[in-house]
Amino acid sequence: MTRTRTAKHLGVTLLAVLAACGGSGSKQKVYDPPIIAIDPPDREVLLLASTGAEQGQTHDFSIRNTVSGSLLTVSSVTIEQSLCAGDPENTFSLTWDDGVVFPVAIAGPGDGPATGKPESVHVQVTYTAPDTVCERSATVHILSDTRDADERDLTIRITAPIPTPHIVAAPTVVDLGMVEEGQSAESFLALRNTGLGDLVVSDVRYKGSPRFSFTWKCQWADDQGPDEPLDKVPFIEKWVQVEGGAEPTTLGSACAGPMIIPANGEYKVRVRYEAVDDLPAKAFLTFLSNDPDYDAAAGQGMDVEFWANVSGPCLRAIPDKVDFGTVMKGTFHAEAVELFSCGDKTVEVTSLALQAGDQSPFRLDLQGIGTPSEAEPLVLNPGDRKTFMVTYLPEAVKAAQDGTVLSDEDTIRVANSSPRPEVLVPVSGRAVEGEKPVCEFKITSPKEGEVGDGESVLVLDRLSFYDQSYDPMPGGGVVAWEWSATTPPGSADVFQPSYTFPTPTFEVNVVGDYLFCLKVFNTLGIPSDPCCKLVHVKAGEGCVVELTWETPLDPDPTDECGTGKNCGSDMDLHIVHRYAGGPDIDKDGQPDGFFDTKWDCFWFNPRPTWVEGGDPVLDQPRLDRDDTDGAGPENFHYDRSPPGECYKVGVHYWDDHTFGASYPTLRVFLDGDLKYEKKAPKMKMQDLWEAGEVCCANPDKPFVEYEVGGAPVIIPQYVNPDFNFNP
Repeated sequence: MTRTRTAKHLGVTLLAVLAACGGSGSKQKVYDPPIIAIDPPDREVLLLASTGAEQGQTHDFSIRNTVSGSLLTVSSVTIEQSLCAGDPENTFSLTWDDGVVFPVAIAGPGDGPATGKPESVHVQVTYTAPDTVCERSATVHILSDTRDADERDLTIRITAPIPTPHIVAAPTVVDLGMVEEGQSAESFLALRNTGLGDLVVSDVRYKGSPRFSFTWKCQWADDQGPDEPLDKVPFIEKWVQVEGGAEPTTLGSACAGPMIIPANGEYKVRVRYEAVDDLPAKAFLTFLSNDPDYDAAAGQGMDVEFWANVSGPCLRAIPDKVDFGTVMKGTFHAEAVELFSCGDKTVEVTSLALQAGDQSPFRLDLQGIGTPSEAEPLVLNPGDRKTFMVTYLPEAVKAAQDGTVLSDEDTIRVANSSPRPEVLVPVSGRAVEGEKPVCEFKITSPKEGEVGDGESVLVLDRLSFYDQSYDPMPGGGVVAWEWSATTPPGSADVFQPSYTFPTPTFEVNVVGDYLFCLKVFNTLGIPSDPCCKLVHVKAGEGCVVELTWETPLDPDPTDECGTGKNCGSDMDLHIVHRYAGGPDIDKDGQPDGFFDTKWDCFWFNPRPTWVEGGDPVLDQPRLDRDDTDGAGPENFHYDRSPPGECYKVGVHYWDDHTFGASYPTLRVFLDGDLKYEKKAPKMKMQDLWEAGEVCCANPDKPFVEYEVGGAPVIIPQYVNPDFNFNP
């Protein structure tokens, strides 16, 4: 993630002096070749725009030269588009600063006035979505004479995915606990849209105890005047009473328009229970929306339960329905179902069977739990979980008279001693004639080229995945993709722009082993067998310090919301040189050094100069990654640390963004080998963990740990008064 921050002046003025070389007996300065940089540094960008919108979405960046005393020649900036049929040629377009003509020379930092050349060139990419809905992408090419050959064609990949919504309810069971007769209790649930498109909640279906009520915000039909247009009707939050009865009730026409939750937005539903007795009470709600995971036309939606005074035995089946999807006739498939004792008392299962019995196309494998009966029930204590298998071996294709392929369906009936005496689990599957598609893919790295199964790449590499699957059936074809990744602990990255994209990318941001798998589907919906490749991610040469963290209250540490939105907690890695100054907040008699804007390598100073005259890459440290929205990692890298030097290591909890406490983990690698690993106890916002010292050039003792009384050193509410930051 890119962080946009500005800092107030700290009373220190940095002067960039261009010294003239030459003169009798003077040494001539060795010419430093230019190095290109872009701000922000993102090489993968998502742009979302509404179909047919007059205003396009934009991505702005600046091209810079990071080396003083040099001129960077940018010969061209072009864009290569991957469009859909009928798209206009300017779906993606480029503009830059007025008066800039390529090739253009860019001066180094502070050299503009002396050279008469610009110190940066601003470029804007605009995406205007055509009327048709499809995935589009473009690649910006920046050609220059930068020092590194592999950066002379610097590319920025722009992806414009189809924006789809995704509804999440947290929690799915709102338990108001025990409510005494004559009293009331309130809680809430959060309806969240974790997708990229607007979530349109079109209706709410509800039934259960009439003592429950909930709030809903919409354009109420009662508030709409005669002939008043819908866009003039205000959104108002009102209480809705749950109605008892066997059949559910819907809001229906009570709302003149739907509830719309934007991408990464949420709506908090207040829930109230007014007790007239001490008996258990429940209500059941279903939120109907445009989430493609649910068929709203068929009545499917996100289910939520309200509970009050619920105690005693409870039983749930996980999952609550089994769908084998589309499979080939004559092939064997199995799915696991878990019985969970969710109450505070023992529950007994007295029967577990398929409703159709021997006529069912499905079978139950009860090995390990036995066949429960009234005489010999399956007994589950509170919290117990027992698993059985459902199998599907279709021997024929079920079809209608017109040839339409139909689904096989049945229901598992679980008789038990809970207040819900029978738990029903629908089972379905669809058999077709045909062949499986064959799954194949390749992985490439911008640094390593093609990456084979079992091969290695460096941490922070962004891998590109290319589907090479095929369908052997005549007239068929691969039409859907499902990527998955098993990652090492601490990794919170996901496929971009989506795990269903045919050619996604994935940043391997934590050292360890990654198992990447793909499953594809053909036009009949038949899935392939998964194909997988193992990739070893190494720390590389030199000294690497890696910070990751866990935030228990962050529901999705993998999400990235961008500038201006907070999706997770923000912890920061600090590596401090012994020359660093500042206040002595830890009271050890020495300056702490944290937040020193020259000698502390952290987000504000990610590429300090610690060795004057040294190689700008090998002899200087760098913070390769700053993460601001949960989990990390943050990576410090020093290719060639001077012998004998050790650097203080700290972790500062900059902002919890309302997600609460976090638990950081530090790992130290020397030349690719893990030398040290430590997880700190709970940290709260603005706490600082003084972890110790990393000695990058000492393989025998690479880390010296700080402790007080055998415990890590945690300094609460650590704020350096000399570091004035104004976001």
